Amino acid sequence: YVELAELLVRPQRLFSNENIDTSLVLTPERFGSVNRIFVLSDKDRTLVKEFQLWMIKNNPPNHVEHIQDSDHMVMISMPLDLGDCLLSLAKKFA
Repeated sequence: YVELAELLVRPQRLFSNENIDTSLVLTPERFGSVNRIFVLSDKDRTLVKEFQLWMIKNNPPNHVEHIQDSDHMVMISMPLDLGDCLLSLAKKFA
């Protein structure tokens, strides 16, 4: 049981630069026709801030929103702030 517990608490990366598949082609006519918003969560320990910034740089959204002190589950850690953010974005991009 101890070995299993150690495996479960060991930090592991979900993504790596080496695992990115380049065979998928997204065109501006299709994928680019939908407004994309990225919500940056500065307390996220699953997708650390550096990786979130890498995602933004390599696939730029139309808008980046930052919810201060939010973690990976923004809807649980900052539900009121997320609600305000979504209302604001709905008005802006509707």
